[in-house]
Amino acid sequence: MDTPAEVTREKDPPADLPSRKRLWLAALGLALVTFALFSPLLGAHFINYDDQGYVTDNPHVLHGLTWADVHWAWTHLYFGFYYPLTLMSHQLDCQLYGLWAGGHHLTNLLFHIGSALLLFAFFWKTTRAFWRSLAVALLFAIHPLHVESVAWISERKDVLSTFFLMAMLVAYADYARAPSFRRYLAVFGAFLLGLLSKSMIVTAPFLLLLLDYWPLRRFSLGGLTAEAPREEGIPSAAPRLDPRLGWKLVGEKLPLLGLSALISLLTYIAQDHAGALGGFPLRLKIINAFSSYGAYLGKTLVPVNLALFYPMRVGLFRPGEALLAAVLMVLVLWLGWRWRARAPYLLVGWLWYLGMLVPVIGIVEIGSMAMADRYTYVPLVGLFIIMAWGAADVLRPERGQRLRPLVLAAAGAWLVLLGGLTVRQVTLWHNSLTIWGHTLAVTKLNAVAHTCYGDALAEAGHYRLAEEHLKRAITLWPSHSPAWTGLAVAAAQLGDLDLSERCLRQELTIKPDDFRSQVVLARLLMRSGKFDEAEKQWKEVLKSQPGYLEALSGLEWIRQRPTAKQQAPADRPPAPPPSAPKPGEFKGRR
Repeated sequence: MDTPAEVTREKDPPADLPSRKRLWLAALGLALVTFALFSPLLGAHFINYDDQGYVTDNPHVLHGLTWADVHWAWTHLYFGFYYPLTLMSHQLDCQLYGLWAGGHHLTNLLFHIGSALLLFAFFWKTTRAFWRSLAVALLFAIHPLHVESVAWISERKDVLSTFFLMAMLVAYADYARAPSFRRYLAVFGAFLLGLLSKSMIVTAPFLLLLLDYWPLRRFSLGGLTAEAPREEGIPSAAPRLDPRLGWKLVGEKLPLLGLSALISLLTYIAQDHAGALGGFPLRLKIINAFSSYGAYLGKTLVPVNLALFYPMRVGLFRPGEALLAAVLMVLVLWLGWRWRARAPYLLVGWLWYLGMLVPVIGIVEIGSMAMADRYTYVPLVGLFIIMAWGAADVLRPERGQRLRPLVLAAAGAWLVLLGGLTVRQVTLWHNSLTIWGHTLAVTKLNAVAHTCYGDALAEAGHYRLAEEHLKRAITLWPSHSPAWTGLAVAAAQLGDLDLSERCLRQELTIKPDDFRSQVVLARLLMRSGKFDEAEKQWKEVLKSQPGYLEALSGLEWIRQRPTAKQQAPADRPPAPPPSAPKPGEFKGRR
């Protein structure tokens, strides 16, 4: 058992405490560095993966903040989620910026900077460790793995929910210092706003229990926790955990856990209704989950070959990697428990990393992706805690000064490298061609990337090259309906109407109720002169949407068209102009 004698505490003579001016300067520097690294986003565009569905092709967003559209945001599930605050933030952006993508990117960036500043504030308030707190916030702000959450306009839900999560942590630090109903309401309110932005933070109540141990020191596990700040209301020595104290701390979290359970259930139902829940066997999902933990750790240390979409395919599962990752997870947990008294940050940081990834690690499979850089947005903070406090431990004066220059030089070089990689990654988000071209270069067997890159090429007028990528996507994933619709567009633009028709019919066998594909197929049949088939297709359109004007007009024209034995009256309107699928016909489609 660890004893108080084994505990080391942070020394904090008053002369070493930074002044208020120094704190503000550090915050300003953090904000400016982050803004500078991400500033190329102000010239970036929307991309063809979800941005149309969230913003550019969503009439409930394009109108801005109207009463009708706000009501829609609060009363509808969208894209398989319930996040009214996220949708309202997009509505506000459209009201402020219209469809200037740079403005939408700016909002994401401001929330990201705000989250970094709140993270700095939380650790400063609870540890009084200036450089360590700043290091954690800086790593959060500039790490390349976090570019996706900031650069992708559709991930507004990520930066918005994290901003409220960080605000909740700051509010909880105040509550831990002096519990009161008013301060608890601040915690509860921030958590509720975060959940209404994105459901990924459902594990936050467990995170608060973890923070009760360290750095808040509301209880100890077999010894005093280290590094106590001299701040009124937060003890320098934590009381040992007992059943009474344990129930008290858990009881505080029950209302928050209730919110988490409700949002988790709603999200699961919404994802199931949207058909986003995958069907891989549980064994493969477990292998992928452990592999992902290891992959995220590797990309944290060496953040290269980052992709917008990592495909989940049977051929990519590696049981050996999963086993190594599982062994590493258990080993670090064991070390964290063994050193819990003298290095509580190790246990807390590792559990933060593992726990905050649980909702998106893939056991409950959502979509066809194996992992995603955006999923690390909050979990990586746990690893940054270990790095910052671990480096400080290595550099303690009593451990000697020989390693100090080497550690500082390595840390500085790594930070510079991270900044450079972040700028490079930000520039890859300039448009759909750049981000999907890079994704194809660093991944294998990626049907989604081939589809989206093909769509982007078609938008740019490169139809032959687009056709090649879309056919490759279909070879990799024959039931991926967006690849069939994309190929229909490219084939029609190249004049191959038969191939375009076959693609649309195949897409409708996969998704029979796809309204846009029904309409475009009817148009294509009209253009090809297959009026009997077009008539049947327009009737199918009317079954999906009674009263659809284009369908009624098409049927009327077919009934009144001149036959081969009739001469068209001079005043009869000409045949409808040729109409074929065009790039952008299927906006917002995955």
